[in-house]
Amino acid sequence: MKAIVMKQNILKPMNLVCKTVLTFMVMVVAGCGQGLPATVAVTGEVTYKGAPVEGANVVFGRGSRSVQLGEIAISTTDGNGRFEMISHFGGQASKPGVIPGEYRVTVSKYMPPSNMTIAQYEKLASAAKKTGETGEMVPIDKQPPPLVDMFPPHYAVSEKSNLKANVTPVGPNNFKFALD
Repeated sequence: MKAIVMKQNILKPMNLVCKTVLTFMVMVVAGCGQGLPATVAVTGEVTYKGAPVEGANVVFGRGSRSVQLGEIAISTTDGNGRFEMISHFGGQASKPGVIPGEYRVTVSKYMPPSNMTIAQYEKLASAAKKTGETGEMVPIDKQPPPLVDMFPPHYAVSEKSNLKANVTPVGPNNFKFALD
């Protein structure tokens, strides 16, 4: 009988240790205490030669442009040229808004070459995709040409962009990019 009581007394602290370790492990895996950085709402508008641009990619980048650290925020403009930024934290997490700070901004929109309509490009791309899915090689003259950026490098290339945004903790953070 004494051996059984002693065994139960030993198990009680072990049970508490196991529960504590298990709780700690669940907190680590769930990310307790490791929340995402605070962001603030960032909106804006892109116009080109006075007209709103639909489908433009807007990227706010700072520092080393590390996705893991939330140094990249991305959006796409709507039919009115408006955008709302979303910050990305690694491959699995994103959060509306941007971490306050100074950002270099790029705006890009890839289009078919000037001698081709979007419909012509899409038709050629669709036919090439179907051919490629069969395992056949797509002849050079049936391949769609490379897309070209609608905007010059001083808007579309990070290292060359002259667009900047200072995102403040209290806002308002509404940026208008009038490209010409």
